[in-house]
Amino acid sequence: MPNRQLGAEVVKMEFRRFLQEFIMVPCQIVRSGRRLIYRILGCNRYISDWLALSQHLRSLPLLC
Repeated sequence: MPNRQLGAEVVKMEFRRFLQEFIMVPCQIVRSGRRLIYRILGCNRYISDWLALSQHLRSLPLLC
């Protein structure tokens, strides 16, 4: 993760808490034209970090 302190905190999380905070985020999936739009409906303190990580992963080159 871009934030090392948060990354260390996430690694120490219990699996159940990790699922609730990062994986089970309520969102609405909308297909508009030729793209998918994910609207995040719930909010917790990790959403901004989760979105930053998502942007960071998109910027990495594909290894194929």
